[in-house]
Amino acid sequence: MLYITTKESLEKIRANVRLRRIDKGITQVELAKRVGVCLTTIRRFERNQNIGVELFISIAFVLDFLPDLVEASKIYNFKDIKGRVCTQKGDKLRSRARVFPK
Repeated sequence: MLYITTKESLEKIRANVRLRRIDKGITQVELAKRVGVCLTTIRRFERNQNIGVELFISIAFVLDFLPDLVEASKIYNFKDIKGRVCTQKGDKLRSRARVFPK
């Protein structure tokens, strides 16, 4: 199992999305137009700002990794991961390191 924090996950995802965009020869301007957002939104996301799930899915579609994203979101054995993703303490939801199969 690979243990990774939420912050590390976001950093890796942002870097991978940026590299995929560059590999496909798509500029930030073109991606912003195709996704339907302003250029600033794409720039901020690639740096370190969070975006909504719908926007991320739109980016995944444009950069042609949406099928991989959907496949990766499947739960194969719910009993093994139940309760590991986060814990609840009072009204606050506290994230812990996620567990991902190798």
